[in-house]
Amino acid sequence: SKASAEAQASAAGESGGDLLSRLKEKLAALSKPVGAVLSIRSDMERGVGSHSLQQSRLSDQEMRLFKALEDVRIAADRFDPPSNLPTRSRLRCSRSGCPYSVHWREAVGGFCCLTCFRTGTHGPRCERNKAPMGAEVADCTQEPVGDQHPPLGEVSAENLAQIELDEAVRLSK
Repeated sequence: SKASAEAQASAAGESGGDLLSRLKEKLAALSKPVGAVLSIRSDMERGVGSHSLQQSRLSDQEMRLFKALEDVRIAADRFDPPSNLPTRSRLRCSRSGCPYSVHWREAVGGFCCLTCFRTGTHGPRCERNKAPMGAEVADCTQEPVGDQHPPLGEVSAENLAQIELDEAVRLSK
């Protein structure tokens, strides 16, 4: 709750306004890596420059974007701490050898991200949250919840983006 966030901020010597300002700064900082990723992807689609160089630049910028997103999440959690962690956060990804917790979105099933499900590597939407020590491994056949979502194997990046948008709209009501 906001009251508990303000109490924690006060104990840490930060006001709710300071935390909000920090969150706004972190959100504004997203524009640079997002713009860079979009620009590089556009260049790659047009065939500008060396593909391997563009891929390397894209990977670097995606890591910067991931870091910026993590900074936003941390600032948001400090401003308005989650009241309780969902059960999914206590499950390890079902990909053998993956050290991460399953993604909080049920649409991703028992995996940390769709890229891990498909290839064993981690994509830009992977939260990369280390699973707790001794975490139970998720069921690798776990299907997405809700019949409005396609089966996990059929969820593309575009479908996941639409699912995320639908979730955000639903949660904002």
